[in-house]
Amino acid sequence: MAAVDRFGREIDDDQFNLTFENGGHVRMLGERRGASGGVSGSESFHSPYFREAMAELRAGQSAVKPVRTRGLSAGLVIAAVVFCYGLLAMDIPVIYLAFSFIIYAFAPTLGKLSPAHSAAIQQAVRTFSVTTFVGAIVMAMV
Repeated sequence: MAAVDRFGREIDDDQFNLTFENGGHVRMLGERRGASGGVSGSESFHSPYFREAMAELRAGQSAVKPVRTRGLSAGLVIAAVVFCYGLLAMDIPVIYLAFSFIIYAFAPTLGKLSPAHSAAIQQAVRTFSVTTFVGAIVMAMV
């Protein structure tokens, strides 16, 4: 039975044992033989397997960006409280200000409604949000 390492590759059972290699080198857990017959190194920063995985991450193949982070969620809660205050106080610029932030934060979620037009929807919602924000600032000054 073969085990699977953290990169999804199969590891042979004999790799789980410490074995002496040529020249007195000890092969450690998960360490693989290199193409030239020597030992390529453990799963560390200098390992070719680790470099492959990092290259995939940089290329964006296996990295998934979260739609909403913790800070954005806290900002949405604060914006909702400010929006409710604006409704109670009947302060129109505050309502527009909070509404613009809420709409801006929901742009990625609204973009997922139609994957074919995701970028266009997100851009339109963000443009509307920025316009609403500028309008709230102008209304507060006038």
